[in-house]
Amino acid sequence: MGLFSRKPQVIIGDAKYDNWPVVADYPDIDTARAFRDQMRSLGYTAELTSDWPLKNNGEDDIALRVTPHDYADATVALEYMDPDYTSWA
Repeated sequence: MGLFSRKPQVIIGDAKYDNWPVVADYPDIDTARAFRDQMRSLGYTAELTSDWPLKNNGEDDIALRVTPHDYADATVALEYMDPDYTSWA
C-alpha cells in the first residue's frame, strides 16, 4: 500500500464486526457507500461488510452495519433517507 492507502470501502470477512447489527443490505457498492456516508455524516459509526470479496462490478451482498449503541437511532434515521440516496425526505 502506498502513500494514499486507506481503509477498504467494504470490510471482507472480518469477525470483529459480527456483533455489529446490520441496518440494511445493498446489492451494489455505490448504493451501500451512499447510505454509509449519510450514516457517518449523522455521527453514527458505520461500516460496510461482506462475507466474501465483491464481484468485479461491485455488486454483491453488502451489509451496512453500525455499533450496537447506534442501532436503534440509525434504523430510524434510515427510514427518513430519500431513495435518491443523497438527500433527506
